[in-house]
Amino acid sequence: MEILVAILHIVGAVIATMVLGTTLFLMGAWVQSRSTKRELEEASLFLEVPLGDLEEDDPALRPKIIHYAASKFSNELFRNRISDLLGTVLTAWNWVGLVAEIAVLAWVAWIAFSDSAGHAIYAWTIIVVALFVSLVSAAVVFACRVLTGRYPGQARQVRKQLASTINTPQII
Repeated sequence: MEILVAILHIVGAVIATMVLGTTLFLMGAWVQSRSTKRELEEASLFLEVPLGDLEEDDPALRPKIIHYAASKFSNELFRNRISDLLGTVLTAWNWVGLVAEIAVLAWVAWIAFSDSAGHAIYAWTIIVVALFVSLVSAAVVFACRVLTGRYPGQARQVRKQLASTINTPQII
């Protein structure tokens, strides 16, 4: 019976962590969609074209959009370099967090099944680790947004997307 309780603690903690991760992912996707909408509105104002034309991906506007995005997200701007740096730092931090969660889970499983099943209750600490990693990540995202007006790694992602767009032949 004690082993069953230990398994339930470990499985429950893993499921709760997955639910937390999914919730945070959905919140991030919502923030990303709002950010994209804001960027399109800003581009619409700057380029002096209706928002609908940008959303429809009008081929006549493509050179203007590429020029606008290339200048705004240029590697030459210091704020874009900070965004790129914080994007790399945030990616590394999230990997460290994932490794820490897996390590805690492995450690708890080891002590629960080798020493005492009563130690399985410590599996719930992976939620604490996940929350800590998420809060630090949110703080980095907020700081980057305040300091640079960009999200971590956003400038690099836009430059990569621009390079892909330019190197892809367009069918007109």
